[in-house]
Amino acid sequence: MLLAYKAIARDGKVVTGKVQSPSREDLIATLRRQHLRPVTITAAKGGSIGSKSLFGPKQKVKLQDLVVFTRQLATMVSAGVPLIRSLSALQNDSESPYL
Repeated sequence: MLLAYKAIARDGKVVTGKVQSPSREDLIATLRRQHLRPVTITAAKGGSIGSKSLFGPKQKVKLQDLVVFTRQLATMVSAGVPLIRSLSALQNDSESPYL
């Protein structure tokens, strides 16, 4: 089902969006895992998800940025760097705000 939510982040910012979720309880659990405090959850009208979702605004990542990212990730994982540490390092080094 398509649900609209309004939640508050740790820093006090209000986050809103629409997301497909099996149930209201599953969405609440997902928001809490992302350190968001749900304020309202309602059934969304319309059949499409808007520009915001649980994963942030939908933007396109340039092909070249994606190629560089995947190569660097593969190299780090092959070298034995844990996945979480690899992703954190790549996040900090990325010039693309959408990546």
